[in-house]
Amino acid sequence: MANLRKQGKKGEIENPPGVDLEYEKPDNAKLIFRFEGNEINIDRILDFFPKIKFSLFN
Repeated sequence: MANLRKQGKKGEIENPPGVDLEYEKPDNAKLIFRFEGNEINIDRILDFFPKIKFSLFN
């Protein structure tokens, strides 16, 4: 993301979120991450994948 931000600030790419477009918070997010320092709850992510029929192995 940092590289995209740099490219956006230089004008190399158009409309990067957070540079010239506002981030639009979803009204009804299905998965919300709570960050604790630099760690995220990986178990919560992996538990969510079957609910959306996503597989890391297909």
